[in-house]
Amino acid sequence: NPELYKWLCIDKIQVCCPKDTFGPKCSDCPIGRDKVCSGHGKCKGEGTRDGEGTCSCDKGYQGVLCEECTQDHYEEYNNETHLSCKECNESCDECHGPGANECKKCKENYVLHEGSCTECDSLCNGCDGVGPEHCLKCKPEAEMVEGVCIECATACNGCTGPGPENCKECKKGFERNTDSTCEDVDECKTTCRLQHEVCTNTVGSYHCNCEEGYQKNSRDDCVMKQKDGSLSEGTDLEHQEL
Repeated sequence: NPELYKWLCIDKIQVCCPKDTFGPKCSDCPIGRDKVCSGHGKCKGEGTRDGEGTCSCDKGYQGVLCEECTQDHYEEYNNETHLSCKECNESCDECHGPGANECKKCKENYVLHEGSCTECDSLCNGCDGVGPEHCLKCKPEAEMVEGVCIECATACNGCTGPGPENCKECKKGFERNTDSTCEDVDECKTTCRLQHEVCTNTVGSYHCNCEEGYQKNSRDDCVMKQKDGSLSEGTDLEHQEL
């Protein structure tokens, strides 16, 4: 009941304010373009005796009265009574329209190419053109070789070219063979030797599991499962080489 609300909450116990007002004296919320916060935000404390009465703008809007677009939005239209802000293309940091060719400024890891902001090569951390030869820096999994970012093999810590034969160093879990190529170490030759353990070798790593019908106990031994199910289901122990 609006009249009951006004009499009780606003006039009697004085904890509420009428719509579009705030604070101890129920002051008017800020008005822009004939609307509270220009129709693109909320008045802090509206309807209560608390709050600052300042505008909390919706996404894409900013300013004291929410009358401006944020950097990553553009003005779809703007007149005396209404402003509409729309989000820029994902490649733009600033823009004047919706397309990748309407950016004022490209986002990080994008570059202006043939009039549009284009994403840098997947191996680049920043670029000045399209392709791995235009990287400013390489991502951690790549190495700059003669001005081009090359993706290193999984086995490599740094490389001078593609493939495990061009590793600067081998990662843990790998070692050089007689051909100087980094290859996976078969840890199962030297580990998982406890009774009823089974070893599974993986690339750069390995798993120790129990034989079928066995599971790990609190001491990490593989023990036979009880028919009454008194032991919890066993878990795999992965020894990850970093």
